[in-house]
Amino acid sequence: MSSRLFQNIRENRGLAYSVFSFSSSYKDTGIFGIYSATSPDKVNEYSEAVANEILNSEKV
Repeated sequence: MSSRLFQNIRENRGLAYSVFSFSSSYKDTGIFGIYSATSPDKVNEYSEAVANEILNSEKV
């Protein structure tokens, strides 16, 4: 996998076993989601890291 989310969360920081994002657009609405699998002891660090990725994504 080569997404920035995958590289930063899984490969560089080791915070999840898998992680990916998805989106669906509709006529008047849409959805953006992130799926991942992580261990319970990493949930807080993982959540903070994903939030930072989302905030930084608007700068790309």
